[in-house]
Amino acid sequence: MSRFFLSISLIAAIAVSLNIVCQIDQRAAQCKDLCFKDQNYFMKPTYQARTEYLPDDHTHNGEDHCQEEVYQAAANLVPQCAAKVVADVGCGSGVKVLQYFPNLYTIGFEVEPNFSCVTSRYPDKKWYYGDFSFPDDLPFCDIIVCADVIEHLTDPDQLLNWLRRLDFKYLVISTPDKDMLPRYQQPPEQSQSGPPVNPHHVREWSFAELEQYIGQYFKIERHFHNKIEWMAQVIIATKK
Repeated sequence: MSRFFLSISLIAAIAVSLNIVCQIDQRAAQCKDLCFKDQNYFMKPTYQARTEYLPDDHTHNGEDHCQEEVYQAAANLVPQCAAKVVADVGCGSGVKVLQYFPNLYTIGFEVEPNFSCVTSRYPDKKWYYGDFSFPDDLPFCDIIVCADVIEHLTDPDQLLNWLRRLDFKYLVISTPDKDMLPRYQQPPEQSQSGPPVNPHHVREWSFAELEQYIGQYFKIERHFHNKIEWMAQVIIATKK
């Protein structure tokens, strides 16, 4: 009889182990890197993007009023998810994440020259170099803000694959809407054909293109335009 129960216990243990392995395999499959370069990141095949990134220097920004509605949209989520930790990917001068979340634990990701600036200007705050690594001490982030970053990257898939591996409740991501840019930029037709008029931008998406692209990685909860003068679109997303 004891051998019988031992066999049952062994079978149960094996079943549990196999279930755990299956769950791990499923999570690994879900986290497999996605790549949409061949689809031109859901933009028209004829759109011409830049091939190099020109760094954008925010070290001079003691005040920064761009993307205010992006950060306000993120701040509105704080009571909804009882947020305690907010991360800002591409935090620039660091002013906005500190201004909009003064009572929360904040984290900023940046590259040079901005990284050296924020670490020296706000040494008591937490900053990481933005190399798409996974620091051992990185906590769970209730909200991640990624305001007007994706248009600067030659490989936006690298950013989105990295973001979906982070632990978070809400992602707030924004970028200019190229269909709105012709109202303000010259020559207007360049917004549609590329490369962007802004020399720091590698590529720019329309509202429909961005929704299709981001939707491959995350569940889109809301997609809207912010202030017309900033010509930006904002997506609030959760994990799939």
